[in-house]
Amino acid sequence: MNFTDLWSRLFGQKQPHPLLAPPINQSCNFPSTLQAERRNPLLNRPIVFDPALWQFIAHRAGEPHFDSDQAAQKWHACRMSVLHHILDEISRSKWSESLVLRGSVLMVAWLANQPRQPGDLDWVVTPESLKLQMEPSRKLVEGLISLLGGTTVSDHLLIPRNAFATEEIWMYEKAPGIRMIVPWQHQDSQFDGTIQMDLVFGELMPSPPINSTLRLGELPPLQLRTASPEQSLAWKLLWLISDSYAMGKDLYDAVLLAEAFHVSTNTVLATFQSSEQSMPWMLKEFNRQQIIGLHIEWDDFLKEYPAVPGTVEEWKHRLADALTPLFTDIENQYA
Repeated sequence: MNFTDLWSRLFGQKQPHPLLAPPINQSCNFPSTLQAERRNPLLNRPIVFDPALWQFIAHRAGEPHFDSDQAAQKWHACRMSVLHHILDEISRSKWSESLVLRGSVLMVAWLANQPRQPGDLDWVVTPESLKLQMEPSRKLVEGLISLLGGTTVSDHLLIPRNAFATEEIWMYEKAPGIRMIVPWQHQDSQFDGTIQMDLVFGELMPSPPINSTLRLGELPPLQLRTASPEQSLAWKLLWLISDSYAMGKDLYDAVLLAEAFHVSTNTVLATFQSSEQSMPWMLKEFNRQQIIGLHIEWDDFLKEYPAVPGTVEEWKHRLADALTPLFTDIENQYA
């Protein structure tokens, strides 16, 4: 499927949005989003598996590696500034009413010791009844591209026009969505980069969003609708036990969330029931042994985050330990 065909199939448009850049190579079976992520030849980014892009050779660009700590710190500071800029632009736009933020950027706001730097933005599109192929969905996607394209982040940073990329995704095999790659440019091109932004449609939120004040480092606070920590943990648990390819980042995030926040049996039950794979046994059989027995895609996670200490088995045991109160509640409920 070529670039124009994708946009036509999703939204019935003969031509994609004018700010979208065609893939570098339309004849290959790598997603255009991966090609956009690797446009900067000066940036060393590993290729990692991503099941959300299963219709392609399912890969995305991972966290970059640098030759010096100074270069790494400067590049990550640029990315944080761009993340903040995108969130600020969206929070002050009409599109904020349709979006609920979740994912790694919230981990940084919630957990002071979170070493996994956020490189993407994950949004749940509301209301749940809004499906991907509907006209309001097209307007939302095009509206976000128009909102962000050509904007200035700082004296040295900008988001260029005509360089966005999009692909259809299947988040965790169930909810369809759009992946948008938002590029940024620095006056020194070695610090150019991209932000991955995923928008998921038709996702039920078992617990309502909350109004959050997000603080990303020393940057000004942001006001956004977000998922709660409890709901975020419940989603992580669902994905770990139901996905064909349980991801290392989800195990890692689940451990940090479970060690910092309590999740109720009711929230976990509602989240499990919201899944298309919901079955009566899912919560009843959710226990320590199930966590310990998980197969996790850990090697790709370490490609991106080689400094994460411990083995996958140690992380699974940490999660099982942190969930002990939940397992006790479930056991009592089904006794």
